[in-house]
Amino acid sequence: MRRAILFGMLAALSGCCLFPSQPPAPTPSPTQAPGPAPSPVLNRQVFVSGPALVNGVLSVDVRRAGTSERLADATVTLIGPTPAWGITDLALAMRFDPLEAGTYALRVSAPGLATRLVTGLTVDPKTPIEQTVELSPQAGAISGTVTGPNGPIEGARITADESWTFSGADGRFTLEGLGAGTHALSIRKGLHTALTQQVSLNGADVALGNLALARQSSKPVVVFENDAQPFGSTTVGSALSALKSALGSDFTVSTNPADTADVRVVVSPRATFADGPTTERLRAFVASGGTLVLMGEWGGFGDYSPEGLNRIARPFGLAFSPDLVRTTANPSQPGWIKVTALDLPALHAMPTGVTFYEACSIFAPPTTRAVARAGDGGYRIAAGGSGPALAVAQPYGQGLVLAVGDTSAWSAGYITGEPPGGGAPGQTNNLGFVLNLFKW
Repeated sequence: MRRAILFGMLAALSGCCLFPSQPPAPTPSPTQAPGPAPSPVLNRQVFVSGPALVNGVLSVDVRRAGTSERLADATVTLIGPTPAWGITDLALAMRFDPLEAGTYALRVSAPGLATRLVTGLTVDPKTPIEQTVELSPQAGAISGTVTGPNGPIEGARITADESWTFSGADGRFTLEGLGAGTHALSIRKGLHTALTQQVSLNGADVALGNLALARQSSKPVVVFENDAQPFGSTTVGSALSALKSALGSDFTVSTNPADTADVRVVVSPRATFADGPTTERLRAFVASGGTLVLMGEWGGFGDYSPEGLNRIARPFGLAFSPDLVRTTANPSQPGWIKVTALDLPALHAMPTGVTFYEACSIFAPPTTRAVARAGDGGYRIAAGGSGPALAVAQPYGQGLVLAVGDTSAWSAGYITGEPPGGGAPGQTNNLGFVLNLFKW
């Protein structure tokens, strides 16, 4: 049903300027090895929503503490009703606009300096705001190796204050951006018990050696929050029945939001789902150490509401675009996106990559880890840009947010390796991708 609707849209819009004859210049695809997100093409991006057109303005000047020196190459992330990010230069203050009215937080980081979080910034469209943020030198880096019962652990998230990183394939990590003093270092990984310890920094690096995580004694619980909600001609629960069955070997699967959970999943929600109490409940769940998986779609599908999903995503600095991602590598089936370059912990092999269908792109700052991109030929129909992210990981507090721009890719045919609509059996291994994601 969804394919027929989309093809009708494509036929109606075939002469429209929304379809570029040439895709924009691509960004590099991520490598298989964990590492920083690809360098951004632009030095500033603002996720503009309808209400933001009232044009609230926030200017951010980043300087070295105690001096008038303006800092270049500082990453500024704006978290709030209009997510945004930018990379500073020496010429001008970073200007974010148009911004929707509301309360914001700023996360500012730069190499060799301590990361700062500025909260409680109120944007009023009638009054432009100018904010100066001073960064002091970091007091040392923390390094170590995360191990488990079977050896090094890849993709463990290491957090302290406003700094975070992930362990590499060898379990090693280096955490930077911390000031002087004692910090609560947290190390977490799906299916394992969290480890927290106090670390003091006074100007020298601290090497912690091996940090062992124990396997959880019982199955973690994953809760599908809106299981009964309609999804096209079926329901979320029916569409993802094969996925839930596959998760059952390692997780206890529940559809009751009142249950205690390790992982919570929100699937292409209606606008009414994302009310204030639900949004705050999910934010607090992540802050206390939970993993939240958010699944979106292209903005015209069924009763799915990108704005509703973004009420949940924005407190984490993320947003789902109401667009359609295409790739020049597959012109005969433009809705199908084959992704072979993936950057996520490889607990399960994915030799044939992942197939997305009618995916939207994810707006995410450079500090976010992009785990799947459309690749060199990827472009967006509804807005400019190239190589858009289709799935990202974002630490928040003690927890982790995983945002994926597609839901149907986790339905039965894709999970069993036999994509519907003409895909050849064994052409994709979406199950491996989603198991990596949920166990992260």
